[in-house]
Amino acid sequence: MSEYTIQFKRKRITEANSFGTTRVLASWKEKEDLLLEANVKVEYNKEDKEYHGYWECYLVEPKEMAQVDDWFATGNLFFEKKNLVDFDGEFSIADEILDLLDKKGFNTSDVR
Repeated sequence: MSEYTIQFKRKRITEANSFGTTRVLASWKEKEDLLLEANVKVEYNKEDKEYHGYWECYLVEPKEMAQVDDWFATGNLFFEKKNLVDFDGEFSIADEILDLLDKKGFNTSDVR
C-alpha cells in the first residue's frame, strides 16, 4: 500500500451531508488560513488487478480548533487501471489531493 500525506490551506471549510450543512469552520473573521492535512492511501489488488484507495482530511491548525481525530472529509477512490474514475464520501474532493495523485502517476482527468 502506498501512503501519501499533504498539507494545504483554506479560509473556511464546510461540512455537509444530504440534509444540508452540518458545520462551518473558519478562522477568526477568516483572516487566517486553516491548515488541513490529507492522508491518501492507494493499493494494488493482485486478484482483481485494480487499484483501490481512500482519502481523509483533518484540521491541523489553528490548534484551538483542531481536535484529536477531527476529520472533516473522507471517502473512497475508485480506479480503472491507473485512472481515477470516481470517488465517494463527499460531494467534491480537494484539488490538492487530485494533484498529488497525478504526481504519483495516476490520471484524475475523469473526476475534475
